[in-house]
Amino acid sequence: MRNSKQPLHVIDFGGACGYHYFTVKAYLGDAVSLRWCVVETETMATQGKKLENDELAFCTSVDAAKQKLTNVDIAHTSCALHYVPDLYTSLRQLVAVAPRFLILARFGVKESEGEEFSVQESWLNMHGPGPLPAEFADAKVKYPAFYLNRKKLESTLKSKFNLFARCDDPEIDLTINGQPIVGCGYAWQAQQRASITASATFGHSE
Repeated sequence: MRNSKQPLHVIDFGGACGYHYFTVKAYLGDAVSLRWCVVETETMATQGKKLENDELAFCTSVDAAKQKLTNVDIAHTSCALHYVPDLYTSLRQLVAVAPRFLILARFGVKESEGEEFSVQESWLNMHGPGPLPAEFADAKVKYPAFYLNRKKLESTLKSKFNLFARCDDPEIDLTINGQPIVGCGYAWQAQQRASITASATFGHSE
């Protein structure tokens, strides 16, 4: 059992300005000491640094976050990997930090063979908690989204992790190019932490 005085080290990939940290902190209070590093774009990380404290920090890369934390208990990402320039590279990086647990929350997967790419569209006011700031005009925004095949994702991660928990996420229920995309939440536990390296075999389908 973890000593409550021993910090819990977390990499939060795509964690915006610390939303998940502040949610966890509000729930746990001082019962658990946290060392929480958010990995974000340069713009978001710059804004987030205004909120840094003894527990919360912001970085622009997974490697920088690992150096700041030294060891990683949890690598967490929520509905962020679909929107990075290269999902495979980002996922490899999260695996390579050798977390005790890898959490993929609000993760959309393709049930049929292959992968799926789309251009997603939404209103600006849908991004982030709270109302749209008065100085912004609401508008439609478009951005690329990439979804992995579920079986390939699970079989690849199982080479390094044991599936600790999986649940459906009905908030993600899409049809892209006629193909269903379903939402899942995953918790993976490392089999042998020391063996998890950057050699994890993620790659594009043939």
